[in-house]
Amino acid sequence: MKDKLRLWDAPLMLFVLLGLSFGTMIPWLGYAFDEWHFIYYSTRGAQGLGELFHYDGHPQAALSYIESFKILGYSPVYWHVYSLIWRWLAVFTFWLCLKSIWPHSQRQNFFAAALFAIYPLFTLQVYPITFFEIWFGYTLLFLSFFFTILAIQRLEKKLIFMLLAILLAVGHIFTKEYAWFVELMRPVFIWLALPQLACCEKRSRN
Repeated sequence: MKDKLRLWDAPLMLFVLLGLSFGTMIPWLGYAFDEWHFIYYSTRGAQGLGELFHYDGHPQAALSYIESFKILGYSPVYWHVYSLIWRWLAVFTFWLCLKSIWPHSQRQNFFAAALFAIYPLFTLQVYPITFFEIWFGYTLLFLSFFFTILAIQRLEKKLIFMLLAILLAVGHIFTKEYAWFVELMRPVFIWLALPQLACCEKRSRN
């Protein structure tokens, strides 16, 4: 039981880190710039958001905004918390990928995920409506990477994990295109996971 609880040490610490870095000012934040653009079109519901993303050049991204406005409405606090939660989920799923490749490098995995969590050159967290979907897309993509790694490491369930990886990758396509290039990380993760497969096969033979 203690070991299972320890598995959540890093995710909880990352959650606290993000909360301290970006969450403390949420009650005083509002909307600015492109946020009002989204709000204006959302007042006409799915049709308005569909038009917005059609004009913007990626109509496939409309669905996540339609559902998010249905859930959150127009409260700035809700949107800022929502965006921060998706940011944590993106960091958490990235950490899962690292942990699956280097299970014994807990400290290194944590600091790599922490750097991703509070990367200082990303200054757009204050625009939650416009950019929450970047974190949503990262979450889908890193989960896809994670199941790709599992498909290599656990051959007895490889078909299930491969199917999940493909479905999540397809889901990522239906988000904004800002993070699509991160797909190039998949062959790197596969390359890193293959030596572990070879070791497992060698042990099974012995």
